[in-house]
Amino acid sequence: FLTPVSRLALPIGGGGRGMASKANDQPSPADVVIEPADLRFEVSLSRASIQHLALRNLACGRPVAFKIKTTNPKRYLVRPNAGIVWAEGAATVSVQVGVQKALPQPGDPKSRDKFQVLTLPLDKALTEEMLAAHGQGNEALRARVAALWASDAAKAAWVDKVRSSLVAADSGGVRGLSIPEERPLSLFASGNGP
Repeated sequence: FLTPVSRLALPIGGGGRGMASKANDQPSPADVVIEPADLRFEVSLSRASIQHLALRNLACGRPVAFKIKTTNPKRYLVRPNAGIVWAEGAATVSVQVGVQKALPQPGDPKSRDKFQVLTLPLDKALTEEMLAAHGQGNEALRARVAALWASDAAKAAWVDKVRSSLVAADSGGVRGLSIPEERPLSLFASGNGP
């Protein structure tokens, strides 16, 4: 259901939030790290572009449900768009932009979108429900996560914003390299070759 990312030994900041607070057992928004804070898609007319969001749950013993929303759902494919990040675990969310009909122009406001990352710490009862659903398979867990986000409990979710931008992809990796100037044609036309 979720693809884990490797955990790092050092605390990681990201998504505009600091490190987790362990003063008490109550979760805080700082217990969930979202990286990167900006998604930059290099788009082309011939292939899709994919970026990844990493969600890390630094809370000891408290799983966190997440849901990803976007300001432009027709442009982006987000998988998984909802799920669980288990205590002290991590998940990777893939975000894909399809093939574009036209390349974005620099500074074009239409090439900037936002994502909302909703996170909701699960209490003991919800954790047990999610574990039971997980034991029944991925479809049962997906259905339970979808029901959670449709319930009133979702109103207590923390909201983070991730910016997105579309830029034209490099052409064969040579963009930005200067092309050496050719010799003037007049040298060759006069018969005085190189």
